[in-house]
Amino acid sequence: TENDAGMHWGYPNCFTEFELSADVAKGRGTAWAWPSFLNEGYTDEQCRTDHIAPAMALQAHSAPLGITFYEWKTDRPSQCADTAFPQWMDGYAFLAYHGSWNRDIPTGYKVVYVAM
Repeated sequence: TENDAGMHWGYPNCFTEFELSADVAKGRGTAWAWPSFLNEGYTDEQCRTDHIAPAMALQAHSAPLGITFYEWKTDRPSQCADTAFPQWMDGYAFLAYHGSWNRDIPTGYKVVYVAM
């Protein structure tokens, strides 16, 4: 938002948990200090309290390549199917990702939607 302009989002000192092993996990979206910054006195707690939290966590090795926002319209073009995205998805973000083979369980190309 405009109120967040100029605020610190944590990078490069912090990262956001998507999926960690059960012995350390605190839940998707939890902020952590990047290990190389721990020696400089940066802490997990600072990452959780002193920075703007992300709106969502992204899976490792999965990069969003594009984003668009859905705008529902009553006057759809004639070539648009009646089964187009519904009105309740108005304003949703659609993100296109490339996949990665370089992980224990490969992740493929995908398009995801996020309620905004």
